Amino acid sequence: MDSYYYPVAALPLINYDSDPPFTLEEYIDHCTPWLSKGHANILKNLAESIINPGENRLLDSWNQWDISYRNNLVKLRAVKLGLDPEKYQKKEGDLWYLEEKAREAFQQESPLIAEETILKAQWDYLSQLERDHYFDVEILIIYLLKLKILLRRSGFQYNLGKTNFEELYKNYQTIRNESKAGE
Repeated sequence: MDSYYYPVAALPLINYDSDPPFTLEEYIDHCTPWLSKGHANILKNLAESIINPGENRLLDSWNQWDISYRNNLVKLRAVKLGLDPEKYQKKEGDLWYLEEKAREAFQQESPLIAEETILKAQWDYLSQLERDHYFDVEILIIYLLKLKILLRRSGFQYNLGKTNFEELYKNYQTIRNESKAGE
Protein backbone atom coordinates (compact mmCIF):
# COMPACT_ATOMS: atom_id res chain seq x y z
CA MET A 1 0.00 0.00 0.00
CA ASP A 2 1.49 3.28 -1.12
CA SER A 3 1.58 6.26 1.20
CA TYR A 4 1.37 9.71 -0.26
CA TYR A 5 2.27 11.96 2.65
CA TYR A 6 3.43 15.01 0.73
CA PRO A 7 0.63 15.37 -1.86
CA VAL A 8 -2.03 14.84 0.82
CA ALA A 9 -0.43 17.09 3.44
CA ALA A 10 0.03 19.87 0.88
CA LEU A 11 -3.68 19.97 -0.02
CA PRO A 12 -5.75 22.83 1.34
CA LEU A 13 -8.67 21.82 3.55
CA ILE A 14 -12.04 21.95 1.83
CA ASN A 15 -15.60 21.79 3.02
CA TYR A 16 -18.93 21.86 1.22
CA ASP A 17 -19.13 25.66 1.35
CA SER A 18 -15.54 26.20 0.16
CA ASP A 19 -14.55 27.72 -3.12
CA PRO A 20 -12.64 25.19 -5.22
CA PRO A 21 -8.91 25.65 -4.51
CA PHE A 22 -7.90 24.06 -7.84
CA THR A 23 -9.10 23.27 -11.30
CA LEU A 24 -9.09 19.54 -12.07
CA GLU A 25 -5.97 20.03 -14.19
CA GLU A 26 -4.16 21.83 -11.36
CA TYR A 27 -5.12 19.07 -8.94
CA ILE A 28 -3.82 16.35 -11.27
CA ASP A 29 -0.60 18.35 -11.81
CA HIS A 30 -0.20 18.65 -8.02
CA CYS A 31 -0.59 14.91 -7.42
CA THR A 32 0.96 13.23 -10.45
CA PRO A 33 4.67 13.67 -9.65
CA TRP A 34 4.21 11.83 -6.35
CA LEU A 35 2.02 8.94 -7.51
CA SER A 36 2.69 5.57 -9.00
CA LYS A 37 1.80 5.38 -12.68
CA GLY A 38 -1.29 3.25 -11.93
CA HIS A 39 -2.59 5.64 -9.28
CA ALA A 40 -1.90 8.66 -11.48
CA ASN A 41 -3.95 7.01 -14.24
CA ILE A 42 -6.82 6.39 -11.84
CA LEU A 43 -6.93 10.11 -10.94
CA LYS A 44 -6.58 11.22 -14.57
CA ASN A 45 -9.40 8.91 -15.64
CA LEU A 46 -11.59 10.01 -12.74
CA ALA A 47 -11.04 13.66 -13.66
CA GLU A 48 -12.59 12.73 -17.01
CA SER A 49 -15.39 10.76 -15.28
CA ILE A 50 -13.95 7.40 -16.32
CA ILE A 51 -14.22 4.67 -13.70
CA ASN A 52 -12.91 1.22 -14.52
CA PRO A 53 -14.77 -1.36 -12.40
CA GLY A 54 -12.50 -3.43 -10.19
CA GLU A 55 -9.62 -0.96 -10.38
CA ASN A 56 -10.14 0.42 -6.87
CA ARG A 57 -12.52 -0.78 -4.15
CA LEU A 58 -13.35 2.71 -2.91
CA LEU A 59 -14.18 3.84 -6.45
CA ASP A 60 -16.34 0.75 -6.90
CA SER A 61 -18.25 1.68 -3.70
CA TRP A 62 -18.63 5.27 -4.86
CA ASN A 63 -19.80 4.20 -8.32
CA GLN A 64 -22.39 1.78 -6.94
CA TRP A 65 -23.69 4.44 -4.53
CA ASP A 66 -23.86 7.14 -7.21
CA ILE A 67 -25.58 4.90 -9.77
CA SER A 68 -28.06 3.70 -7.14
CA TYR A 69 -28.83 7.26 -6.10
CA ARG A 70 -29.34 8.33 -9.70
CA ASN A 71 -31.45 5.23 -10.44
CA ASN A 72 -33.77 6.20 -7.58
CA LEU A 73 -34.04 9.73 -9.01
CA VAL A 74 -34.74 8.31 -12.47
CA LYS A 75 -37.47 6.09 -11.06
CA LEU A 76 -39.21 9.02 -9.36
CA ARG A 77 -38.94 11.26 -12.42
CA ALA A 78 -40.09 8.57 -14.86
CA VAL A 79 -43.13 7.65 -12.77
CA LYS A 80 -44.11 11.33 -12.56
CA LEU A 81 -43.90 11.58 -16.36
CA GLY A 82 -45.76 8.29 -16.90
CA LEU A 83 -42.70 6.55 -18.35
CA ASP A 84 -41.21 3.14 -17.68
CA PRO A 85 -38.31 3.70 -15.23
CA GLU A 86 -36.58 0.43 -16.15
CA LYS A 87 -35.85 1.83 -19.58
CA TYR A 88 -33.68 4.61 -18.13
CA GLN A 89 -31.92 2.88 -15.23
CA LYS A 90 -28.47 1.35 -15.07
CA LYS A 91 -28.32 -2.21 -13.79
CA GLU A 92 -25.26 -1.70 -11.55
CA GLY A 93 -27.03 0.30 -8.86
CA ASP A 94 -29.20 -1.53 -6.39
CA LEU A 95 -28.85 0.19 -3.02
CA TRP A 96 -32.50 0.37 -1.97
CA TYR A 97 -31.82 2.54 1.08
CA LEU A 98 -31.10 5.56 -1.12
CA GLU A 99 -34.74 5.92 -2.14
CA GLU A 100 -35.51 8.39 0.66
CA LYS A 101 -32.43 10.52 -0.13
CA ALA A 102 -33.48 10.63 -3.78
CA ARG A 103 -37.03 11.55 -2.81
CA GLU A 104 -35.69 14.49 -0.80
CA ALA A 105 -34.01 15.92 -3.91
CA PHE A 106 -36.96 15.06 -6.15
CA GLN A 107 -39.45 16.93 -3.97
CA GLN A 108 -37.59 20.24 -4.12
CA GLU A 109 -39.53 22.99 -5.87
CA SER A 110 -36.49 24.64 -7.39
CA PRO A 111 -34.11 22.81 -9.77
CA LEU A 112 -31.23 24.66 -8.11
CA ILE A 113 -32.22 23.47 -4.63
CA ALA A 114 -32.70 19.94 -6.00
CA GLU A 115 -29.20 20.01 -7.50
CA GLU A 116 -27.77 21.34 -4.23
CA THR A 117 -29.53 18.49 -2.38
CA ILE A 118 -27.99 15.94 -4.75
CA LEU A 119 -24.51 17.42 -4.41
CA LYS A 120 -24.78 17.55 -0.61
CA ALA A 121 -25.83 13.89 -0.49
CA GLN A 122 -22.81 13.01 -2.63
CA TRP A 123 -20.51 15.07 -0.40
CA ASP A 124 -21.85 13.40 2.74
CA TYR A 125 -21.30 9.92 1.31
CA LEU A 126 -17.75 10.82 0.31
CA SER A 127 -17.16 12.07 3.86
CA GLN A 128 -18.24 8.66 5.15
CA LEU A 129 -15.80 6.98 2.77
CA GLU A 130 -12.99 9.19 4.11
CA ARG A 131 -12.92 7.37 7.42
CA ASP A 132 -9.73 5.32 7.89
CA HIS A 133 -8.05 6.92 4.87
CA TYR A 134 -5.29 9.41 5.53
CA PHE A 135 -2.29 9.33 3.20
CA ASP A 136 -3.34 6.78 0.61
CA VAL A 137 -4.61 7.02 -2.94
CA GLU A 138 -8.19 6.70 -1.70
CA ILE A 139 -8.01 10.04 0.12
CA LEU A 140 -6.72 11.60 -3.13
CA ILE A 141 -9.63 10.03 -5.01
CA ILE A 142 -12.13 11.38 -2.46
CA TYR A 143 -10.55 14.83 -2.64
CA LEU A 144 -10.86 14.79 -6.43
CA LEU A 145 -14.53 13.79 -6.25
CA LYS A 146 -15.21 16.51 -3.68
CA LEU A 147 -13.31 18.99 -5.85
CA LYS A 148 -15.62 18.09 -8.75
CA ILE A 149 -18.60 18.87 -6.52
CA LEU A 150 -17.13 22.24 -5.54
CA LEU A 151 -16.40 23.06 -9.18
CA ARG A 152 -19.98 22.18 -10.14
CA ARG A 153 -21.37 24.34 -7.32
CA SER A 154 -19.15 27.25 -8.30
CA GLY A 155 -20.81 27.24 -11.71
CA PHE A 156 -24.23 27.98 -10.25
CA GLN A 157 -24.98 31.61 -10.85
CA TYR A 158 -28.24 32.40 -9.12
CA ASN A 159 -28.62 35.99 -10.33
CA LEU A 160 -27.83 35.11 -13.94
CA GLY A 161 -30.25 32.17 -13.83
CA LYS A 162 -32.99 34.32 -12.34
CA THR A 163 -32.44 37.04 -14.97
CA ASN A 164 -32.55 34.47 -17.79
CA PHE A 165 -35.73 32.90 -16.40
CA GLU A 166 -37.46 36.26 -16.04
CA GLU A 167 -36.54 37.21 -19.61
CA LEU A 168 -37.77 33.89 -21.00
CA TYR A 169 -41.00 34.21 -19.03
CA LYS A 170 -41.49 37.78 -20.25
CA ASN A 171 -40.97 36.66 -23.87
CA TYR A 172 -43.40 33.79 -23.35
CA GLN A 173 -46.02 36.16 -21.95
CA THR A 174 -45.52 38.55 -24.87
CA ILE A 175 -45.92 35.78 -27.45
CA ARG A 176 -48.93 34.40 -25.62
CA ASN A 177 -50.61 37.81 -25.47
CA GLU A 178 -49.88 38.44 -29.16
CA SER A 179 -51.42 35.10 -30.15
CA LYS A 180 -54.53 35.86 -28.07
CA ALA A 181 -54.84 39.30 -29.70
CA GLY A 182 -54.99 37.67 -33.13
CA GLU A 183 -57.93 35.41 -32.20
